[in-house]
Amino acid sequence: SITCSIIDGRLIESQALVTGAAGNTILHKLGRSYKGYLIVKKTDYTLTHADQATLVDTSLFINIRASVACTVSVWVF
Repeated sequence: SITCSIIDGRLIESQALVTGAAGNTILHKLGRSYKGYLIVKKTDYTLTHADQATLVDTSLFINIRASVACTVSVWVF
């Protein structure tokens, strides 16, 4: 059988992101460590990147830094 890990995920809608060195810690509720994420909608032009160094537990949270304050929807898988 064919498996596709990107399908086994969760949509987090309307997540407010702020700028700053700490990034934005987001509870993903997958019940496991996440494999990746995609920004599927955003309210402003922004550059984002993961910042794993600040995370305590990747089975619970993702951490995203943003270049400008905005609201995003994120598909976490």
